[in-house]
This record gives sequence, C-alpha cells and structure tokens, in this order.
Amino acid sequence: MPTVDFRAVRAMVSMAEVLRLLDYPLPLAEADSLRGSCPVHRSTSSKSRTFSVHLKRNLFRCFGCGSAGNHLDLYAAVTRQRVYQAALDLCEKLHRPVPWLTKTG
Repeated sequence: MPTVDFRAVRAMVSMAEVLRLLDYPLPLAEADSLRGSCPVHRSTSSKSRTFSVHLKRNLFRCFGCGSAGNHLDLYAAVTRQRVYQAALDLCEKLHRPVPWLTKTG
C-alpha cells in the first residue's frame, strides 16, 4: 500500500476546512479559537463548551471525552476512519492531490 505524506496533508488543509466539512458552526468573526459541543463524542447540548479548537495551530481538545490532536486526527475521529483513509477522504472532498511519499534508494 502506498504511503500518504500526512505532514503534507496537514499543511494543505486547515482546521476551518475540516470543521466546515463536518458541518461544525464556525464563528462569524475571525477568531483564533472556539469552544462548543464536541463532534467526536457527539454531544448535543447547545450550552456545552467542552470542545476547544485552536484554528491557527490546527489543534483540538475535548475536556469531556478526552480526545485531542490535530485537524487530521479530528476528521478521522468524527468520521470513524483510520487516519490513512481520512487523509485520502479529505483530499478527495477538498479536491486536493494526495501527497504520496516515494521511496528513495
């Protein structure tokens, strides 16, 4: 199986793009971070603020379920996919080329 360059995927996709794909409500004003209900454990309370996202650093953490990581990890967790498949899916949905690692030798 060919290997995806995960670092390149993370570099060409933003947290805001991932949140848009997940239909997560984004703030109207430019903000570095946001808080709300967690899409990973599918909390439904509109008052929940356990999910924290830093948009510029592409990081998230849920203080309820304990999930944390980068935007590729978030997409994989919410869509219930392995990171490899999530990277391919993100590239396809955002119409970006898949960055493959090539063997040198």
